Amino acid sequence: MARVRASASGLFPLLIVGVLALATYWLQKVVDFDGVASKGAHRHDPDFIAKNMMLERYDQSGALRYRLNARAMTHFPDDDSTELESPQLRYVRPDRPTRISARAAWVSADGVEVRLHGDVLVVREARGERAEFRLTTERLTVFPDDELARTDAPVRFVEGNSHGSAEGMVADNLKGEFRFLNNVQATIERKKS
Repeated sequence: MARVRASASGLFPLLIVGVLALATYWLQKVVDFDGVASKGAHRHDPDFIAKNMMLERYDQSGALRYRLNARAMTHFPDDDSTELESPQLRYVRPDRPTRISARAAWVSADGVEVRLHGDVLVVREARGERAEFRLTTERLTVFPDDELARTDAPVRFVEGNSHGSAEGMVADNLKGEFRFLNNVQATIERKKS
């Protein structure tokens, strides 16, 4: 019977295989959430990013309704949502041109709802005898196709020499109406007759 003598150089490959097996087991446990291995379907990772993007929406007659620009657009396939960096939404209606900007926004999968947040600014340009209207808030939900917006956050507004603040607001750009919800404090300049 021959004696087999193990040398350190002969055990080294077995040691490496053993370490790799332990590392693989540990890595599997780290990425195994709630006992179910993640295959990426439950992760909120982007599938594409576009830089300096522009989107235009036209009405049925072919006239431009609004234009959306953003420094970056990131799409997430898990919920089909989109995030925008430095979005600027501009309604180009000649009777009521309006611009809305913010630091960031979230867009629903169907594009119906846009949630702007961070330094939100709404500007309705001056027209005729009507002065420019400016509104600032920290968050605003916009429904672009319906030209509706709302927030429950504090808002500040200025129109000519009129100015004020409120807790929350609902706006209809098609009708040119702003309704302030709670704790409204305002100084309104009366129109001269």
